[in-house]
Amino acid sequence: MRHLSEEEIAQYADALKNGRFKDLPRYIRQHVKECDQCSTEILAIYDLITNEDKGDLKTTEEELFSLPKRSFRETWFAIAAGFILLIGIGGFFLLFNKSPEKPELAEQYLENAADTLETQVTDTVPEITTPAEEIPEKEDAERQTQESSTEKEIRKERELLAQAYKPNPDLEVLVNRFDESAYRGNEVEVTTALHITVKRGQNIKLTWKNPAQEELTVELLNNNGERLLEKYTLKEKVSIEKRIAPGLYYWKLYNTDFDLLFAGKITVEK
Repeated sequence: MRHLSEEEIAQYADALKNGRFKDLPRYIRQHVKECDQCSTEILAIYDLITNEDKGDLKTTEEELFSLPKRSFRETWFAIAAGFILLIGIGGFFLLFNKSPEKPELAEQYLENAADTLETQVTDTVPEITTPAEEIPEKEDAERQTQESSTEKEIRKERELLAQAYKPNPDLEVLVNRFDESAYRGNEVEVTTALHITVKRGQNIKLTWKNPAQEELTVELLNNNGERLLEKYTLKEKVSIEKRIAPGLYYWKLYNTDFDLLFAGKITVEK
């Protein structure tokens, strides 16, 4: 904490003597309330100038009590500091009055006297240390809770994704029946591979040969065996444009008699 300068201390003491306490800058009054060192120096100068002219006392109780209260030990220290300051200030006034043509010499003398008093104060008053600021426990707990919630969400997403790619045992058996070669019905020949992989958001294209233009039915199922969509066509291809989440899917192709012509797998990458 920065202490008051010699000019500010002299300004405060002069204001006390002449009843102009409220004219002082607010930051000076606030500093003196909190700083024992500066208040001690002010009292010493105040005692000096009031002893020279005791008939001109205009200081109010409010102004004096604005200075911090001191203990017995501090009071004796203030007397000792005042003695030192008294000698220095006396020499300053003597030099200033006799040598007005050399103000820089008077300023140097005052600085030396102030340095001497500051050394005495530093050696006598114990150093006050401020403990390091600690993180409030409440904020730390909230941060840990937030991190824990985020980790839970990530773990849940991973579990759901793993579940989406888990093979269906019954459908796997059905697909394996068509693993050897492209299945040929009476007139329908599937040209799409048994297991295809597409990127997320990409259309799924299923193709076959249907020279007789027989009505066919296409079903798309998820890995839980739930039917997601059903399409009817006379053509030789079907494009599934529906946006499908990443995971493992199965598809089936039926004729008009609802005979299973083909079963395959579709992997949608994440």
